[in-house]
Amino acid sequence: MIQVGLALDQLLDTVADMAKDIRDEGTKAIQHTSLLLVGGSFFNALFNLFLTRQRRATSRQADGLDKPEVNARHCVGNSLLLGHPTRLSP
Repeated sequence: MIQVGLALDQLLDTVADMAKDIRDEGTKAIQHTSLLLVGGSFFNALFNLFLTRQRRATSRQADGLDKPEVNARHCVGNSLLLGHPTRLSP
């Protein structure tokens, strides 16, 4: 009876040690995954930030949007504000 009790006690200690090891490995895995997610999110944010800036600059150069547009309506609106009526040819 004493040997059975000692064997069960040893088994319980072994299970407790295994549970601690598994818990520690799980904690390390969660920390590693969290670090990868945060790092990947920052990388993705910076990548999108610089990529969109570069796309905007190249699309403006391709479309010629670096120069301000002169719109007939815009000119008429400004001339009316300044008190100079402007006629538009049909």
